[in-house]
Amino acid sequence: MIGLSNIFNYQDKLLATLNDALSTRLALGQNALLAYGVKLFGQSPIPINGWGGDRVNTFTNGVGLTTYFFIDSSFLNMLISYGLLFTVVVIAGITWFLYQRTRQNDYLLPVIMMAIAISSMFDQHFLEVTYNSFILMLFAELPSYHTTVGAAFDQPIVSPRGALTDES
Repeated sequence: MIGLSNIFNYQDKLLATLNDALSTRLALGQNALLAYGVKLFGQSPIPINGWGGDRVNTFTNGVGLTTYFFIDSSFLNMLISYGLLFTVVVIAGITWFLYQRTRQNDYLLPVIMMAIAISSMFDQHFLEVTYNSFILMLFAELPSYHTTVGAAFDQPIVSPRGALTDES
């Protein structure tokens, strides 16, 4: 979403069609990048104007007194609001953590986080614990998995962290 918002151009028919399919998220993302840019350490809060909630009473005939401006993509919002350094640390940290889980044959958590990441390309809730409780996985004490894959597979063996198993 960050890359598509950055290269968005109404003259490109493919990008314009994609923008329409994504409810103008690419155009809004590009406006956010042009208006606020990307800072290394982030910036003060960005004023947003969504047309929901208590603001709905300020609008008449579908045209509001306030210009609609809302950054829907969690990753674009994180990049603009919190900065390049924070965004890289969060994405690299989560990627490394999930890679370690796949090395332990735990595929469920990475698949869940992949689904949340895809959803977060189109919504603003990635860092909100009330919507994405799986973000707390980074602080969880998770078990180690020792799974035999293939014809010999009987059932996975789950052991607490640090405990020895027969395979150790």
